[in-house]
Order: sequence, then C-alpha cells, then structure tokens
Amino acid sequence: MLHTGNISAVSETRHAYAGGIVGEGSTDTASNLYNTGNISVKSLGSSGYRGCAGGIFGEHSSGPLNPYNLVNSYNVGEVSNLGNESYLGGLIGQVSHAPDLSICYFSDSVASVAIGWARMGGSLNDSVQALSDSQMRQQASYVGFDFTNTWAISLTVNNGYPYLQGTQP
Repeated sequence: MLHTGNISAVSETRHAYAGGIVGEGSTDTASNLYNTGNISVKSLGSSGYRGCAGGIFGEHSSGPLNPYNLVNSYNVGEVSNLGNESYLGGLIGQVSHAPDLSICYFSDSVASVAIGWARMGGSLNDSVQALSDSQMRQQASYVGFDFTNTWAISLTVNNGYPYLQGTQP
C-alpha cells in the first residue's frame, strides 16, 4: 500500500491522529507500505490531549494479546506538529505496546525517531534505520527489500524513491 499526498488531522476537543497510511487503527502484520506525503497533526484539546503523527501509522492500538509487526516499509514524508503536545515518529506516532519493527526505513530529515511514544515492549532491530535523503533514493540502502518480486526503484519514478511493482505513483 502506498500514499503520496499530504495529510493533516485537527481536533478541537480530543486527541488527533494522522498517519501516512492509517491515522488510528490496529492490525497484526503490515508489510510493503510506504509514504511520501507530508503528515501534520494539531490537537487543540485541553491538557492531556495530544496529537500523534507517524509516517505509516499515527496511532496503533496493539496489546500483549494483539502483537503487531511492521516490515519492509518506509517513510520520507515530513511528520510535524501544529498544536499542543504531540508524539511524532518517522514510522509510528504512538503505540500502546511497542510493535516489532524490522526492515523499515525513514528519512532522518523528517523525524528523529522511528516511534514517537510506546508504553511498553516491542523491539527495533538493526534493520530499522534513519537514512539521509540521498540514501533513501538508493536501492542498496534497502537491505531486505525484495527488488526482484515486490519493489522497484527508478530515478524517473516516485522522485527516485522505491515503489511497489505494478504501481506507478
């Protein structure tokens, strides 16, 4: 799944969630996702309410009985806060129980961390990396991505970032 446009979420009274693929949700395993659009969140609610924005998920409702894995995915879209307190992540804004992330990448110019906030658990292994924009445009940077059957990369398509075979953004 891919997303290439810009997304903004605003809440006057509660939390606000914005993600490149999903604003708020849960799933067992998500793979082969990417976002190139900018994500912004703005929560104007009273104290304790916040904005959660991530390149793939804004907020993910996972739990110890509902483990979550994110694999073979990337984000190059800017993640920003326009309001009160927020959790911002290059891949996920906020999770209840941290997911297991592997073979995921995000641009170091759009976010400083992969997950903005996680209550407990989960793992980020060495295959989750923040890369420079020029590295994000090089096939060799995406160790673990299947460029034979799933992904493609071309300087003239998708601004030079990888895309899913069979789709031309």
